[in-house]
Formats: sequence, structure tokens, C-alpha cells
Amino acid sequence: MLVVAVCMAALGYLVSYWYPPSRSGAVSRVAAAMDLRERATRIEALGRLEPVSGTLAVSAIPGEEIVELSARAGQSVSRGDVLAVLGSRVIREAERVLAERQLEKARRQIEAEEGLAQLREELAAVAQLQAQAKAREIPPEESIRVAEAREALAAARLEKLEQLSQDPRTRDAIAETELEQQRLLLRQIQVDLEQHRAQLQAARQSQELAQRAADLDMALAKATREQLVPISPVPALEQSVELARLAEEASLVRAPCDGTILEVYARQGERVANTPILQLGDLRQMVCIAEVHEANLKDLEVQEPDDAGQHTLAPARPYRTTIRSAALTQELTGQIVEVGQLIGAPALRDPNPLAPADRRTVKVRIALDESSSVIARRFVHLQVNVTIHLTDADAPKD
Repeated sequence: MLVVAVCMAALGYLVSYWYPPSRSGAVSRVAAAMDLRERATRIEALGRLEPVSGTLAVSAIPGEEIVELSARAGQSVSRGDVLAVLGSRVIREAERVLAERQLEKARRQIEAEEGLAQLREELAAVAQLQAQAKAREIPPEESIRVAEAREALAAARLEKLEQLSQDPRTRDAIAETELEQQRLLLRQIQVDLEQHRAQLQAARQSQELAQRAADLDMALAKATREQLVPISPVPALEQSVELARLAEEASLVRAPCDGTILEVYARQGERVANTPILQLGDLRQMVCIAEVHEANLKDLEVQEPDDAGQHTLAPARPYRTTIRSAALTQELTGQIVEVGQLIGAPALRDPNPLAPADRRTVKVRIALDESSSVIARRFVHLQVNVTIHLTDADAPKD
């Protein structure tokens, strides 16, 4: 019996050694044919549910203390709503108030200086008018010419009297007193002429100096007024106020968009670390980001991008998809709207332990139907199983 058992074991080993390979090859060919037929009608992939604009990680300045936190998970917020207040807000507000006061003071000072410069211009204009009035008060040249004519006549008469006094025939007719009177008259006319010339010269110089001083005052007043803008500290102080406002605004954590708060990681009284304080997303429209194996890309018909700035490919026809998960009470449906062009390692972990670790995938964006989007709002970042139906016969009926 022992010998018979050994012989039967040897016979079984020989049979299993020679025959299973052909049977295994047949099974492999059948499986390959089934896989080929399966790939011809659908594509299976893993995916994740996300808002159409993704989720936003809202952060704050590291090291700041959160003195007020008004954000709660599930809370709907609008763009600009204050979610948290940081501890530096009190200091930033005081800096802003101080900068605004300095700006107001500088503006008032500039206004006062502008008023003073305008007053200087008006005074210079009055001085110019006074100089012009003085010019009209200067004796005309005609009075000088009249005085010179009188001097010439008096000199001629004196010369004539002297000639007559020296002539023996008329000497007795000319009295010495008459000669002296004529000499005095000529001297008086000459003195008056010299004085008139001096007054005229002095008046002209005075008017010229007054006009020059008035012009210089006007130029100085205009230059002072023109220099008020370049040397004004107002623009720099306005920038200081704006920086103070920005610093104060940085101490407030505001919602970057409309959406729903998905998770709050920080607590009031804590100091901000290098991690987000909350997660925010717009749940009004949900999508599924599927990771399709690179080998299945040839089964998807796509349209080439029209412009160089487009980084995604649009599907050539509407591919219907179904999305399943144990967390969902029903299947979700949608259509492919974008096919990515970047192939890389998948971000989702395949639950199948026999799945190859070196697989490469491309991201495919699926827009969920309205009813499916309403259901998917409760399952942000849920990993799901996605089926892309390549034929209309395989697609689910609405």
C-alpha cells in the first residue's frame, strides 16, 4: 500500500506538471478576451468627491493668537465675512489711528502754507501795482527840456548884457544891478535844473528797484507755492495710512469666497501654527475627480484644445458616469467635462492589495447632476468607485 501511494503521488505530480500550463493559458486568453470586451464598454477607476472650485485652506499669520473665533463647521459664509480676529488687531488699529492723525495734521499744515503762499502772491501783485503807479509819478522829460530852454535863454540874455556893458556907446545904459540880477536868475535856473535832474534820476531808480523787488516777491511766492507739492509729506503719510490699514486687515481672517466651512482646526486662545485654521468649500456644485489608468486613455475620445493657454482636453461626446460607494445610499451620475493631460502617480490609494504600486493615472473631471450634487455635499473628499460608460447601451437610463 505504501508503494501504491507513492506511485499515485508521482503520477499526480506529473499530470499537474504537464497539463495545467495549457489550461492556464486558455484561462488567461479567456480572461484577456473578457477584459477586452469589458474595456470596450466601460472604464473603472477610483475618484474623489470635491466642490467644483476645490477646498480652500484658510490660514493666518503664524505665531498670532486667536482672540476671537466665529467660524463653526457647517456654517455658510459669504466672501469677506470675518472668521477670526488675531491678537495684533489692537496694535494695528492704534497704528492706523496714529497714521491717520499724522496725515490730517500734514494736510492742515499744507493748506496753511498754501494759503500763506497765495497771500504772498497777492502782496507781490500789490507791490507790482505800486511800482507801476510810481512810474507814472516820475516827471516827464518835457519839464527837463523846458528848464534847459530857460537856462539857454537866461544865459543868452546875460551874455548880451555883458557885451552891452563893455561897449563904450551902451555902457552907461546898462546898470551893474541889472547884470547881477541876470546872473542870479541864470544861477537859479541852473540850480533848479540840476535839482530836477537829480529828482528825476532818483525817481527812476526808486521805481526800478520797487519794480524789481515786486517781481522778485512774486517769483518767490510762486516758487514757494510750486514746491509745496513735491516736498509735501502728504503722499508718504497716505502710504503709511494704507500700510497701517493693510496691517490691520491682516489681523482679521476673512472668508476668501462664498461657501461652507467644512472643518475648523484651531480653537480660540490658541496661537496660529504653520497649518490652516479651517477648511472652506463652495458646495453648491460638486464634481468627482476620477483617476483613470493611463492604459484606458485610448478609449476616451477627446477634442484637441483650440488655444495654447488651455491645459485640459474636452470630451468629444458626453460620457455618462456612475459613482458608487458604501457610504452612499444610491448611485450618483454625471458627465465628463475635462480630461487632464498630466500623467502621474495616483493620489488615491487602491483598496485592492494586489493592485500594482507603480500604476500611472490621469485626472478626469466629472460634473455631477443636480440631484447627485445635492447628495454629494455631505461627502466631501469621499473616495468612490467610478464607472465611465463608453457606449450608450451601457450607460444608465435616466
